[in-house]
Amino acid sequence: MATLATAVQLAEPSAKAFDEAEVQKICSIATELDKIPSVALQKQEALIKEIKAAYEAELIAFLAAEQEEDANASTLYKAVAAASGACGAAAAQQLEGLQKVALLATVNAGKATGAINEFVDFLIAVSTGGSTGTCLAASNGSPSGSNAQSRLGCPAKTTDNLNPAEFQENSALKPSGYAQFSGGTAHQSGGSADTKCFLLKTNGASSATNVWQTNTVSPQPLMFGFLTVTSHNTAGTTAINKATLNALGTNWEKTNPQTAPEKLFNAIGHLIKAEYDGCGQTATDILNHVIGKGKAAQLITSVRKGAKLTDKTSKNDYGAAALVDDVAGDSKNQAEKIKNKIDSLPVTQVQVDKTAEKTIKTNSNPEDMRKSLLLRHIKNKEAFKNLGKQLQEEIVKKANTVTTKMTETDATCAQKGTGAECKDGCKVEGTGDNNIGLYFQRQIQENIPYRSRL
Repeated sequence: MATLATAVQLAEPSAKAFDEAEVQKICSIATELDKIPSVALQKQEALIKEIKAAYEAELIAFLAAEQEEDANASTLYKAVAAASGACGAAAAQQLEGLQKVALLATVNAGKATGAINEFVDFLIAVSTGGSTGTCLAASNGSPSGSNAQSRLGCPAKTTDNLNPAEFQENSALKPSGYAQFSGGTAHQSGGSADTKCFLLKTNGASSATNVWQTNTVSPQPLMFGFLTVTSHNTAGTTAINKATLNALGTNWEKTNPQTAPEKLFNAIGHLIKAEYDGCGQTATDILNHVIGKGKAAQLITSVRKGAKLTDKTSKNDYGAAALVDDVAGDSKNQAEKIKNKIDSLPVTQVQVDKTAEKTIKTNSNPEDMRKSLLLRHIKNKEAFKNLGKQLQEEIVKKANTVTTKMTETDATCAQKGTGAECKDGCKVEGTGDNNIGLYFQRQIQENIPYRSRL
């Protein structure tokens, strides 16, 4: 660049200079393009925030389901957890699709900004201090003295930080195209500026003193295609023109894009239009959404129907609405009421060397909730294990009792006599000389009168 700049400054000027005002318009486009990475970041961060919120909501609802003893409430909370997880999965899928869109938009915006920045800086460098000769001129035919500082409004060469920001429609970029580029010239004629720049001069043959080596060069795209330039050996025939880009299409879409600005426009448009109406940005938003929008109830209906757990009911929802009504207390403000019930459920918080009794609302740190959920799971498993053990012991005890009774008969009971040994299914009946030890259980079951058994 330095060699070319020296050549331009030393050579005899003989062609048109670039109009500062038109170059500023291109810089305004570059400035807006420089914001595209922030737009991409904002959309990605919103999805990441929703994924995190959905995970937290799922964790809260799972913990509530484990803590809740009421069957209907526990079922609903499990459904809320599953629906919250579905919200997170949908946001993750959206994020996956957004990655390519965001990268294409930011990569192409970066290429355009770089191409514009480089050439503007070059024009400023070769024109600074010029009057008789210059390639960048204001209406007086000379370059503005502040160009090196203002860089004609082009964005900074480097980016040190990036903050998320929503796209704001502006005078440079609109859904229909690049608003300020409706064709026309971009050279400056004032102050004889149309004969002051050496850049477009040629003599029609290869020459060490000219930039262009042929006199038949067609218009060449410059600054990412926002301008075209035409060289010639006659100053008046050289040309610096703006591309027509103000009416590319509608809603950020150019059909069959061909040029670099057109393809860039579509890439930016795909990013801007990548909107996602999800479940919310906080755990409370997610919980209210899946309850209020009926997503948890829909899951209950689906499971009850598929597993044939209940009848259709009059609403054809397999009792899901009635279940939600039962948990909420009525049909009004159900999301808020159910969320309040979840928040108030007691949980055991696991601390470093002890536990503390809290509510779900006061135990809302995800790490604490994970520990509480694991503790509850362990306790539930222990309770089920102990219950199973007790049940088995009762089964064995009953089996032993039945076996003892079934081994006795009238004959064996009679052999035991009427003393202390007459037990375990035997009973003394009769008085005086008529008393006898009998198999009591069978006699009672069959309702056989004593005299009939003698």
